[in-house]
Amino acid sequence: MQDGPACRSPLTVVTLNVYMDGWRHLCARHTISFIEHSDADIICLQETNEDWERTLNARPAIRQRFPYVSFTHDKWRQGGLAFLSKLPMSAVGVLPRLYTNWYFACRVTVHPPSDAAMPPFQIIQVHLKAPVPSVPILVQQQRGHEIRSHMGAYTPSLPAIVLGDFNCSTGPAMRFMTAEMGFTNCLLDGARQQRRGRTTWKGCCAKTLCCAPQLFDHIFVKGFDVVDCRVLHEGGSDHWPVQARVIIS
Repeated sequence: MQDGPACRSPLTVVTLNVYMDGWRHLCARHTISFIEHSDADIICLQETNEDWERTLNARPAIRQRFPYVSFTHDKWRQGGLAFLSKLPMSAVGVLPRLYTNWYFACRVTVHPPSDAAMPPFQIIQVHLKAPVPSVPILVQQQRGHEIRSHMGAYTPSLPAIVLGDFNCSTGPAMRFMTAEMGFTNCLLDGARQQRRGRTTWKGCCAKTLCCAPQLFDHIFVKGFDVVDCRVLHEGGSDHWPVQARVIIS
């Protein structure tokens, strides 16, 4: 008879920036369908707001698939965060924003049932400063300050998942999570993945600005082993979902 991690089923987690006004676009049906049919245990959403909450709560399939749901709204339409979970969660703890015009983070403790052979673990969900409107020479350093502040809520005694829209693929925030905190980036090194064509944000082109697709969305783990991690070309947002399957170390 096996014991320890070998007998434990993988946990599947997804991070997705749904785009703040995506709920009212025709492509919203693709995002809703992705969530309805996802086999994830936990889905973490960025850029949610009251309209997204109303839209998703109106779908019986989502309510049935994810009985534990939490939406935390922001003063900015693009600043909210949501957790959709098959597993019980503690009350959401809101981690204060570091910069006035940017975003808070959220932390939950997940409590798997006793027959899951999995201890409680923590999830910290973030949405770091966007490339615009920010001062390019400062924004990478500011993201580093943001993630350092949010990680003040990290509890070393619990396995941890830190995920969300980091708005970067390299820089101080990435180095802090791996080199200083000892987390594993489930998508491996951002720059190397970009050279292989791996991106999670589709880019944009407006009258005065054109931005190429980027690798902005990440899942970091500590106390877990990574089974696999991939970018899913599904949904209707300007971001692709990132899905990781992990198992307690």
